[in-house]
Parts: sequence; structure tokens; C-alpha cells
Amino acid sequence: MKTFLYVTDLHGNRSKYERIFRYALEIGAGLVINGGDIAPHARHPEDQRRFYQEYLGAFFERCQEAGIRYLTLTGNDDLGVFDELLDQICEQTPLVTHFSQRMVEVDGYWFIGMNRVTDFPFRSKTGREWIRPAASPGCRSARESFPLPTASRRSPTGRNMPQRFPQ
Repeated sequence: MKTFLYVTDLHGNRSKYERIFRYALEIGAGLVINGGDIAPHARHPEDQRRFYQEYLGAFFERCQEAGIRYLTLTGNDDLGVFDELLDQICEQTPLVTHFSQRMVEVDGYWFIGMNRVTDFPFRSKTGREWIRPAASPGCRSARESFPLPTASRRSPTGRNMPQRFPQ
């Protein structure tokens, strides 16, 4: 494998994607690995859907045309309800792979997409946060579905940790 570029936390910022593309070309990177938080912050879920449909597919096509292999995975700010859409977009370009919760081999190196590892106090967003029980009877909120764990150990500094992680 030649030079590769690792990026993360682009949060749908198109100018950052453009700078990465130009830089990958400039340094001759044959591989770009995007470590997550690829879409805009999820204040409005449709912003992420639009970003995938209106921008990311075209960006991946440009990477394909330039011969840049692109591996991407979703992060804690990327809504899980759009994983299937991201898969569909990535499947349109053979050099692009969505490797969340998957393994992929590139030039003899294995990359494992461990994107759903809980990083306290942050949590992955599934999209359930926007499902309102009044509109969908029987649905539970993400907080009800995924309660925060309790802590009963001392911190490395010797101070007592809170009984629950902050919300």
C-alpha cells in the first residue's frame, strides 16, 4: 500500500471533503479512510439524508474517477436509520466501501469497522430520537431503549465516579 489518508469528524462539511479530495490527489494517496461522523450533525434528520443523496454519491464518483479507494464508516453522530441508504450509495462506486461493522481487505491489510463502540458520555444515534410515541404507538425513545449504565468503580485519580454517567 502506498500513501493513505485518515480523516474523521467531517460532519458533512463539504469544503472539508473538497480539501481532502485535493490533498489526496496532491500527495498521491491511493486510499482515504474516513473514521466516522461523515454526515451533518443530526439536528434535523433530513439533513443527513439530503447530504447522502445530493453530495456524497457525487463525491464518491469523483474519488472513483481519480482512482482513490475510499473506506468510510459511520460515527456516533451519523444516524443508523440511513445506513442502508449509505450502503446503496457506496455500491454505485466499486472503489468505495461502507465498512461499518464489517472487515475489508485492501492490498493485504485488513480494516475492521468498529463504529458502534460506546464512547461515554457520547452515544450512537439510531434515529429513534426523532420518533414520537404519539405518531408511532408502542415506540420507545432511545433513552428508554438504551439506558445508560451505572458505574460502581473508582476513577484512575482515586475519586469516586458518579453512580450514573451524565446524560
